Amino acid sequence: MPADRLVSRASRRRSLSSMETVSSGEAAICPGLTHRPHAASSQHRASRLSSPRGVGVFGGTFDPVHRGHVASIVDFRDRLSLARVLVIPAGVPPHRDTPASSGAQRLEMLRLAFEGETRIEIDDRELKRSGRSFMVDTLASIREELGASEPLLFALGMDAYLTLPTWHKWEALTRFAHIVALARPGIESVLPPVLQAWEAGRRVAPDALLDSAAGCIAHLKLSQLDVSATAVRDRRGAGSDWRNWLTPAVADYIETRGLYLQSPDAGADDGGPARTPAEPGRLAGTTNPA
Repeated sequence: MPADRLVSRASRRRSLSSMETVSSGEAAICPGLTHRPHAASSQHRASRLSSPRGVGVFGGTFDPVHRGHVASIVDFRDRLSLARVLVIPAGVPPHRDTPASSGAQRLEMLRLAFEGETRIEIDDRELKRSGRSFMVDTLASIREELGASEPLLFALGMDAYLTLPTWHKWEALTRFAHIVALARPGIESVLPPVLQAWEAGRRVAPDALLDSAAGCIAHLKLSQLDVSATAVRDRRGAGSDWRNWLTPAVADYIETRGLYLQSPDAGADDGGPARTPAEPGRLAGTTNPA
């Protein structure tokens, strides 16, 4: 699943003028509200299942990638019938400690975890970027590749979403993509006033996100496994059971290379189902689905 398959050479050359169509709507009402503010009809939903469209983005430190990440990313793809989901490991997270494993190791673990899955691509653009990684820059680069009309959906865990006002240029995120805040079923979060105001004119049902390219916000409830990368590292370092929280291929990779044998709490957490890190927003198990 090489990152260079994401777009063709032609799409990479799309002019920035096409971006302006998306970017100019930063302060405008979400275009999805104009067309379809409510959930899609069963007929409309069925037609989408037969022809997936739209690109999802799911970021995280993935240190290491665990079953919670895998389940959430697959669910995100299937629930919204996305044509593909880009799984993007963070380079140097602005608000997290340095990851315990290298970028190359985290990239390989992701490839092992999703081997055999369709419509999921591992994207290493943040690992190639020098300096700190900011999600707004990542979304801008993807939008430039896709052009102005393709729906782009950035998913992050609810814990991370609540910290969004602390992110670098957070209000610009909807210039390039829709925002999908992932929550556990049965758990309601109280949004701070700044997010309540930001959602006004932008909040739509999840299915409505595919009616436009960017600018809207939706809350999507996903079942998330109660596991976090921190817990995996701590158990591994303490000699406790940890393999069951990972796919066999990832667990074997960690054991073979002697990863995470340091003392508990070392390294960075990229989230676990409802414990996502701050910027650049990684679903905690989704982690993002954390």
